[in-house]
Amino acid sequence: QSLTPESFLRDYSQKGLPVVVEGTQLPRWSFAKLARECGSRPLRVQRHDPSSTGTWAGMLVDRRATLSELLQSWADGDRSGVVFDEPLILICPELLSLWQSPYVERCDLV
Repeated sequence: QSLTPESFLRDYSQKGLPVVVEGTQLPRWSFAKLARECGSRPLRVQRHDPSSTGTWAGMLVDRRATLSELLQSWADGDRSGVVFDEPLILICPELLSLWQSPYVERCDLV
């Protein structure tokens, strides 16, 4: 189905509705490349708490860390921390500049 950037914004983005967009060319970055390019960027590490009430998707802020620190904790086997609803323009603008899609706005979240 054809989806114009305008209809994407009007029918999905502005209404907060999820949509799967296929056929975009995403850069293939390894965790090592992410750490090299964006590793010093601070972010909120969150964790899912299924018993949480009153939070979006049961996500709770666990701690502040850099992207490199989060990736290292994953490499060490601790996968409880995640990045949720963080602006890509703040976490890794280098990646955003490589992602050429009419559906990605500067304020999109990862």
